[in-house]
Amino acid sequence: MESCCHRFVEVFYLIEFKVKFITPLLIHGAKPREADTIGLTGKALRGCWRFWFRALVGGMVQNISKEKLLELESKIFGSSDEKFGATFRILIETLSMMPGSTKIEFSSRTVPFKGYKEGCSFLVRIIPRSNINKKDDRSGVDILLSTIWLWANLGGIGQRARRGFGSPVIHIDNNSIPECFAKLGLPIKQSFETDTELKEHLKKGLKVVWDRIFEWCQNNNIQNFNPSVYDSGSIPPSNPSFFILSSLKQITVADNDFGKKAEGVLNKIHGTSTCPDLGTAIPQRKASPVFTRLHKVKDEYYPVITWSTPRTNGCARQYIYSDCNCRQYLDDDRTPV
Repeated sequence: MESCCHRFVEVFYLIEFKVKFITPLLIHGAKPREADTIGLTGKALRGCWRFWFRALVGGMVQNISKEKLLELESKIFGSSDEKFGATFRILIETLSMMPGSTKIEFSSRTVPFKGYKEGCSFLVRIIPRSNINKKDDRSGVDILLSTIWLWANLGGIGQRARRGFGSPVIHIDNNSIPECFAKLGLPIKQSFETDTELKEHLKKGLKVVWDRIFEWCQNNNIQNFNPSVYDSGSIPPSNPSFFILSSLKQITVADNDFGKKAEGVLNKIHGTSTCPDLGTAIPQRKASPVFTRLHKVKDEYYPVITWSTPRTNGCARQYIYSDCNCRQYLDDDRTPV
């Protein structure tokens, strides 16, 4: 079976690709401190993909209303509203999954996390329904695949995904890029030879994703766009109401490797900081505006950070600079400190 394909199943396309996690995957079920025996689920994937779609479209369109953003999101990911309904099914087959635990050192304690060891992999099958596309085109499926690329290169899944756990890569079989991504011009790599190659990969893919989603928004009668993610005038938002990606000034890659062992790397990027700018649980829960995931350059781990609200000072900036060694944004124009 090919690693990824499009073929008709009655009136549907079948999309197939493999996902491998290069850091431990913390997927929990009914017991919050125990690994979910099911492993990766379609519900978890949908939630992560919605997050990155919302982040990019929210950064692409100026002052978009929550209602309009939800309408666009529902066109791709479906809704309980009968106007949209379910737009696709997800079927997941476990290829490799080994239970394990990781200990992370915090400022005042060491916490064990149970989940699955790095290297676990899954076959993901997506069966889109006809209502994801407009008549005689496949634009909805293309937007879904573009969003999946964004998640697979900047995001993660599961507990502590914003601190490097559950970092995914699209798996390549026999040096063949999955066809569904290749047809859209989306670059797929499992690892890189240099950090420069990683940076160029991210910039190339982001340009493709931005342009494709931008065109789709235009075709859905959206106006008031921000400059392109590549435009020098593209400025990150100062106070968004949710996680937003609108500029290369928000993405940075570490200057050097953090080692070959996932647990040691995760301890480094967790640091000992109690910085409230990185999210808090007291007095009320606040999600971190900093999303840290890991990529491999040769056999070494490199943090890649997306920062929704870059600031000129503060402990979040210091964390990015000191704990993660990220000193240059992808636009080569601004540094985190």
